[in-house]
Amino acid sequence: LAPKLSSFFSKGEISSFKVFSKFSSLIGIITALPIYIIFMIFGLDILNLFGDSYQESFYILILLSTAQFINAGVGSVIYILIMSGYEKLLRNINFITLAICLLIAPILIQNYGSLGAAYLNTFIIIFVNFASLMIIRIRLNFWVTPNLSFKILKSLLTNKI
Repeated sequence: LAPKLSSFFSKGEISSFKVFSKFSSLIGIITALPIYIIFMIFGLDILNLFGDSYQESFYILILLSTAQFINAGVGSVIYILIMSGYEKLLRNINFITLAICLLIAPILIQNYGSLGAAYLNTFIIIFVNFASLMIIRIRLNFWVTPNLSFKILKSLLTNKI
């Protein structure tokens, strides 16, 4: 994925770069959605396979599954930022994320234990992805996430990737 994005960007093939980025997000959604649905519907049953003591981890499973589904759905935002020369902005996002973790983690984990850690992890994943998504929208002027309209699907099918 990253080499293909880098190749498109370095050759100035911005339309192919955008289409490939949207396509990778679409693939992420298509592959993650069934697993996410299974965890949402059958998560408690899956955890019960490992013993009754795992039932209390159901909310943790839901939180972390939601974070990873969002992560898969926004696609390769981190690669896109790096390949398009915005690695310093990505570094800044990571420093902000680190500061938030260092400030909030002790409070959440002390008061809520593993559930607090799951809340923090979910927040951080969503924050990094959303901030990266916004930088791409502002600096590169496109949305990485597919809009799932017939126009974009037709574009994905007719362009050679």
